[in-house]
Amino acid sequence: MIPPFSREFALLAACCRWPAAQERVAAIRAAAEPPIDWPAFEHLVRRHRVTVLARDGLGRAGIAVPPDTEARLVHSAKVQAHRALAMAAETLRLQRRFDAAGLPVLVVKGVTLAVLAYGEIAMKQAWDIDLLTTPDCVAAALDLLRADGYRGAPDQAPRNARERDLMTALHMELELTHPASGITVELHWRLTANPLLLPGLGAASPFQTVAIGGGAVRTLADGPLFAYLCVHGARHGWSRLKWLADLNALLSRLGVDAASLRAEARTLGAGRTADIGLILSHDILGTPLPRDLIAALRADRAVGLLANSAVRCLLHDGAEPGRAFPVMARSMLSHFFLKEGAAYAFREMSLKWASPSDRRALPLPPRFSFLYHIIRIPSWCLRHGWRQVRRVLPSRRGR
Repeated sequence: MIPPFSREFALLAACCRWPAAQERVAAIRAAAEPPIDWPAFEHLVRRHRVTVLARDGLGRAGIAVPPDTEARLVHSAKVQAHRALAMAAETLRLQRRFDAAGLPVLVVKGVTLAVLAYGEIAMKQAWDIDLLTTPDCVAAALDLLRADGYRGAPDQAPRNARERDLMTALHMELELTHPASGITVELHWRLTANPLLLPGLGAASPFQTVAIGGGAVRTLADGPLFAYLCVHGARHGWSRLKWLADLNALLSRLGVDAASLRAEARTLGAGRTADIGLILSHDILGTPLPRDLIAALRADRAVGLLANSAVRCLLHDGAEPGRAFPVMARSMLSHFFLKEGAAYAFREMSLKWASPSDRRALPLPPRFSFLYHIIRIPSWCLRHGWRQVRRVLPSRRGR
């Protein structure tokens, strides 16, 4: 049974509706009628990373907000707007750098999605810049980003060619941060960890250009972009409202029949993820869908169970849902059912059972690679046990 939405979550969900039409204003005013716990509302705004949408919605609806809450929301929205401008400029610069080096690249989500979905870059709260290249260009792309000052975390960045090749084979992305600007780039060479989800979708896929700051940035075409957003949200358990808000806003601006987008996503190999995204967007954000499509979405019992699991992830109160065990457990379990077929589930199991960390820490010849499956559980216990010890030691030393 799904727990009911709190008044604060219902208000935030109303603020995340799009477009900014009278229906959105009416929904916000209706949700704001009960007494609102404003500190709890602020917590949800931070938790779901939708500061600008929350501030915009409350302002358009004329909701009376306590002065201290209003001041914090305004300040945070300004900070996010400035960050969005900086990330837009850096996105355009990086694409030009890749183009000059002859490296294939598409920008995924980020400022391009902000423009496509909301019509302006400041409305979407972006965490990083997602760049998509091809596996054979990872080495050159890393060299380019490092030459520009970007650095990966010591426990993740490859230290030599062997580790780089291993990372490229086993991972789908690497996070690098610029120490001066604080901007983070996620370099992707695949869009999904499981190759049976969205097979064939990559940097060479159909694309569109989005005008940004006097330039043009390439991103996935509408159909592939919709499919990827559904897969991305589902792989994260839809644990942040921002991902659902982006999907709903994109649907509203595309003006395309949702059924045709769903069919294209299926063709691209998105499995059940489009069904889950559409039903969540309809139920939580009021996305208008044809009755026959809603009936088709609800007819799949697996979609209903996965959507219910996603709602529980959304409602989890932790500040970082990706690190909360209940969210992680639900999300990881849901991965096995995002696409039909035993081959997909078996591949998902193999991904869960083989740890890239083990291969990095203990390089073995190919003929002994089966040993990684044997040491998986003890190595996981050692790593996570040591993390807990490191958390406890500082607190005890301070006593």
